Amino acid sequence: MADNVRRLRTARGMSLRALSVELKGVGHPLSADALNKIENGRTPAPGAEEPKQIRRVDVDDLVALAQALRVSPKSLLLPWTETPNTPVEITGAGSVTATAAWQWADGQKPLAAADDDRYGELLRFRVDSTPAWARSPLDDRYNEMLTESVAKLAMFEGKGRVKFENNGLSVYDTDGRLIRRTELAVNQVDVEGES
Repeated sequence: MADNVRRLRTARGMSLRALSVELKGVGHPLSADALNKIENGRTPAPGAEEPKQIRRVDVDDLVALAQALRVSPKSLLLPWTETPNTPVEITGAGSVTATAAWQWADGQKPLAAADDDRYGELLRFRVDSTPAWARSPLDDRYNEMLTESVAKLAMFEGKGRVKFENNGLSVYDTDGRLIRRTELAVNQVDVEGES
């Protein structure tokens, strides 16, 4: 996070004092000294002693910094990389690709999505990560399919497998028999009153 705060602040031509003024303006004052400690803080290696001049950032700080820098909180939290396959460290998950980290933060995929998603964890993650009203119209049909499939899996007490294949979603029972196949085509989705 330290690198992201510094990167965004300098990209906006802001001094530490100017960012401090912005934070006061959004109702969460932090001194220039506190911001300097945030920008220069680093997560120590496991077992290493913590630097003396570090300032931990709480959730309120994160949200206020995002407001003051006019970005999403995830752009402060996630490492900023030049390529999608760059390995990044995620607390509690270890090393993952930048793509996996951003898809997780966007509510698209869990960090540890299994290739053979027997219990519909990917579906559950997508349905639970974003409220229905916050999804795009294009996602609505897709999420209806996810919800239906999760319900069907629940009837089998989680004993089944879900696969995304050929522009659709297939639900199989434990014997590999197809329970349900749902196609998703863009022309099926009603976007702003048009079919």
